[in-house]
Amino acid sequence: MQSWKVHYLNKYPGCSVSQSDSSFDVYSKAGDHLISLRKNGAGQWVDQSEADGLPERHDLSAIPKDSRCYKVVDGKIVKDEQSGEREGLRVKFMQGGKVLSCKDLSEAKQFLFDDKQRVERDLRAPAQA
Repeated sequence: MQSWKVHYLNKYPGCSVSQSDSSFDVYSKAGDHLISLRKNGAGQWVDQSEADGLPERHDLSAIPKDSRCYKVVDGKIVKDEQSGEREGLRVKFMQGGKVLSCKDLSEAKQFLFDDKQRVERDLRAPAQA
């Protein structure tokens, strides 16, 4: 669960995560409910977001390494050593308040990534003066 929590803290900057033994919820920086997971009778996690009319879905697709400001160390969530630098960098990977996945950014022909989700090449058109 810590890995899910850190993923969502990185994917939705400023978000909060509420979790218990049977629920996992992600809220935006503004407090809007984004994602709702519940355990079913068999003990499996089920994404209830769509059924609850929430705008997002449970998605653990890889996001760019340069957008990750938190990590798990010894079972605890801590700020990455490079978080100060990455907070400024992640803006270029964001749309609508969330960091897009490497797959989405590659398919949109914005960036190419290596196998460790680091930017290999920026494909965006250079700014015109």
